[in-house]
Amino acid sequence: MKSADAYEREAKKEYKNAQNMSNFISQGSKEYNDKNVSDAYQRSAKNWLEYLKAKNPPLDKRVEILRTVYQTLNYAKKRTPIKDEKEDISKLRKKVGDTIADISGKIPKKKSIERRAIEYAVLSISSLVFALIFASFSLTGYSVLELTQNNSRFIGTIFFILGLVFAFVYFKRRKGK
Repeated sequence: MKSADAYEREAKKEYKNAQNMSNFISQGSKEYNDKNVSDAYQRSAKNWLEYLKAKNPPLDKRVEILRTVYQTLNYAKKRTPIKDEKEDISKLRKKVGDTIADISGKIPKKKSIERRAIEYAVLSISSLVFALIFASFSLTGYSVLELTQNNSRFIGTIFFILGLVFAFVYFKRRKGK
């Protein structure tokens, strides 16, 4: 029995062969035909599936490989001239697609660090803007909740402190990236 690394090497080699044959065909070469290309793509997909059985990688890596298999089978289906073979490839492709959907549902979704950092930046900027509005009593005055000058400045100070805290968290997250 081959090792997982051997299956991986074979899968990559067959995929590259299929691409090369496809390029030769598009350049007018009579040395290869669509059946050769389809067979190479199918061998690549099968080697990737054997690799998954032998190695059992983490879920995110498994989904990435299964997407490669799905695309490879798509290429094989387009290239094969045999109708029965197209149906077999379609069935295998559907099974791979269903597996991708199952595994993708099990991978927890994470907010990216960049997205969280942006959220803190927006909170920081908006807090500082509100701090300016409330700190200058002449802008808000009596029109906002009938605040006195002291209350308005107090609210402005709170927004200013919140803005600084959010800015601090934003820069910490950006630095940690």
